[in-house]
Amino acid sequence: MTETQMTAQAARPPVPLGQAVGMAEAALSRLLAGVLAETGTSRETYLAFQRLPLLGGAAPADAYVTDLSDALALDQLSAPALVRSLQAAGAGREGGTR
Repeated sequence: MTETQMTAQAARPPVPLGQAVGMAEAALSRLLAGVLAETGTSRETYLAFQRLPLLGGAAPADAYVTDLSDALALDQLSAPALVRSLQAAGAGREGGTR
């Protein structure tokens, strides 16, 4: 690093913590959106899989529907349809919904 670069770096104020966290969150959200798009996974499906560990890794379908309805603000038709699609994709096996 040159002396000019070191002087410029020293003169730059530190980034406030809130701004740094916001920038990191935005970068990670972009990466996640890219991975979800590449795999053809909807955001709701991703979030539904995130909810399973909170239910002990497996849950009766009706309890999972209720949890998804509340946590993801899904209506009475969307939550059961999401659970059925996860079960059809294999989430009902080995630790998924029952």
